[in-house]
Amino acid sequence: MTVIQNKLSDILTEIKYHRQQVTLVRSEKDTMESVLGMKIADTKKSVLNDAARVRHDMEKSRRT
Repeated sequence: MTVIQNKLSDILTEIKYHRQQVTLVRSEKDTMESVLGMKIADTKKSVLNDAARVRHDMEKSRRT
């Protein structure tokens, strides 16, 4: 009986460890999604600003 209890205890310890790892990975995933979302927004803003600057430069060059 003690052998079975020890084995169950080992299994429960392992399950707890893996649950902690899953929680950690989920947290890292959420953080990465947030960081990537901010980088995407920054990149989009830069591209839109560049496009506006190019349009402005093209209109300016047409007038001359």
